[in-house]
Amino acid sequence: MVLTERVINLLMRLLDADYDKDSSISPLVTMCLVRLIESVLCTHKKTTRNETSQNLLMMVAARHTPVLRLLRSKCTAVRESVALLMGAMIRDSPGNVPELIRTAALSEGK
Repeated sequence: MVLTERVINLLMRLLDADYDKDSSISPLVTMCLVRLIESVLCTHKKTTRNETSQNLLMMVAARHTPVLRLLRSKCTAVRESVALLMGAMIRDSPGNVPELIRTAALSEGK
């Protein structure tokens, strides 16, 4: 699958959705979205162009708060994929992104 800019923008809009408030977004759509992003950034990272994976990583890392919220999903597959994504963001993101994720995770747990 080729991740065009249009596909990536669609994925990011779905990721920005508030799954707690918007009941029109099914758990299946959420699972597919998170699994797709996880496969590009984690499972199949070696077969993804570096430029593509870095751009997607930065776009997802910029949305770390909505991604963290997905850890509360009732769907085990979503939680597993989000855990892998969080690990990739902490491990591979440059600069202060890991610290921002840590701060958001600590404030999310309050």
